[in-house]
Amino acid sequence: MEPELTLDNKDLTMKTVKHLVATTILSATVSATAWAGELVINSDQADPAPKEAWAEIVKRFEAENPDITVKYNLYDKEAYKTTIRNWLVTSPPDVVFWYAGNRMKTFVDRGLLEDVSDIWAENNMAQDFKSAAPAMTVNGKQYGVPYTYYQWGVYYRKDIFEKYGIAEPKTWDELKAAAATLKKNEVAPFAIGTKYLWTAAGWFDYINLRTNGLDFHIDLMDGKVPYTDERVKKTFANWAELVEPGYYLENHASYSWQEAQPFLYNGEAAMYLIGNFIAPNFPDELEGKMGFFQFPVIDLLFLWQKTHRWIRFTSQAKRRTKKTLVSSLHLLLSQRFSSLLTTFYCKSRRIAKRSLLMTSS
Repeated sequence: MEPELTLDNKDLTMKTVKHLVATTILSATVSATAWAGELVINSDQADPAPKEAWAEIVKRFEAENPDITVKYNLYDKEAYKTTIRNWLVTSPPDVVFWYAGNRMKTFVDRGLLEDVSDIWAENNMAQDFKSAAPAMTVNGKQYGVPYTYYQWGVYYRKDIFEKYGIAEPKTWDELKAAAATLKKNEVAPFAIGTKYLWTAAGWFDYINLRTNGLDFHIDLMDGKVPYTDERVKKTFANWAELVEPGYYLENHASYSWQEAQPFLYNGEAAMYLIGNFIAPNFPDELEGKMGFFQFPVIDLLFLWQKTHRWIRFTSQAKRRTKKTLVSSLHLLLSQRFSSLLTTFYCKSRRIAKRSLLMTSS
C-alpha cells in the first residue's frame, strides 16, 4: 500500500499551510501581483521512477490545497543544464532542482538564488544535515534544502570478474591490473558515454580526490588553484594510465551515459563509474551478477573522501517572497514526502533489495 501523504500532523498541519499560503499571497500581491495561488517548480526529474513519484506528489498536494495550482515544468536532464541559465534570469520559477557545491554557487554569486537560512534554522537542519550543510552554504548562508543524495562508485559484472579471476580492486595498481586482464580478453574494462561531458568529469573528480585530497580539489573547483598546477598534472598523468592503454569503451563520445549501459549488460564491458541512479535499470537477467566497489585508493594520504553528491531544491530569488517557499519546502522536508518517493523508487522487491545493497555498500 502506498504511504498516505497527509498534512494534518504535528510537523505540518493543514491550518498552518493555509495560513502560510494566505500570507504569501498577500505579500506577493504587493510585490508581484501575478502570483494568484500558483506555485512554479522547474524539475529535471525525468527518469521513470521520480517522474511518476512527482506526478503523484503534485496531484496529492493540489487535492489537499485546492487554492494552489502547481505548475510543474519537467525538462530532459541534459537540456535542463543548459536552459536553467536562461530562465533563471528571464522567467524564474519558485523552486528548482539543482546540484550542490560550486554548481549552486555560480547562481548564488549572480544573485539568482534565495537565502533560505531561516528554513534551516527553524527545522534544525544544520544538525540533521550536518554533512550536507557545507555543500549548501555560501558565505555562511544556505541556498537550498536537501532533496536526495546518491553515492558514486564502480558498478561491475561479478560474473565477468569471476571468469577471469579478478578480485574487487582496492588500490590503483589493482584497478589497472584488472583493466589489463579484461583488455587482454577483449572485454572493455570501463563503460562510459561522454556525449555529455559530466561523466568524464566524474572520472577527473575521483582521480584528483584520490591523488591530491579533498581540500585541494575544493580549491581547484573554486578557482584558487590553476589547472596548470603540478598537482593537477599529476592527476592527468594518473588518468593517462587508463586512457593510453585503451581501457575505455571505444567511440564513447558517441554515447550518452544511458546509451553506454548496454555494453555493461551484454558483457562487452565490465565496469562503469557512475551514480546509483543506474541501479533501477539493471536487467532482470543480471540479478545477482552486479557488484559495486568504491573508487580505489591512489595515495594512502587520501582515502575515501566525500563520495556523495547532493541534489537539492533551490529557491529562486526574484519571483516570490520567502514565505511562499516555506509552504512548499516544509512539505518536501516531511517524512511522508520521503516515504512516498521511496515507494515509487522501489516499486518492486528486486529494486528495493538492490537499492539497500548499494546504499550499504
